[in-house]
Amino acid sequence: DINFDVVGYLWLVGNSVATVSNTFWNKVFITRYTKELKIQTSYGVSLIQQIETLPIVFVLAAANGEGGAYMAYKPLDLAAKLTILATCAGGVLIGIAYPKCFSLLSGTSVVVASTANKAVSILIG
Repeated sequence: DINFDVVGYLWLVGNSVATVSNTFWNKVFITRYTKELKIQTSYGVSLIQQIETLPIVFVLAAANGEGGAYMAYKPLDLAAKLTILATCAGGVLIGIAYPKCFSLLSGTSVVVASTANKAVSILIG
């Protein structure tokens, strides 16, 4: 690596550990509760996951001083505001799609398809 940076590699390791942990958690948790025990729907699992994420988002926003972000949002034109809203809605839909996929298919199939999707996205650009 020509531009070796320890901090960059630490972020890479942290991201990899988080990704692998999340994958195993999703495979075990979602498969168990939606397929085996049938006590939760995939939409319920998605709602639980997204609600659990909110405190993390608020803590990180406060820690990084992003409380004034709304002031930067207010003067944007309608097209920019709608674009932001559309990307937020897209994130919610993706959050709903993953548990549904895990409830219908094997965890391995979902992970392989997700990785292939990411590879195509990286290649396209």
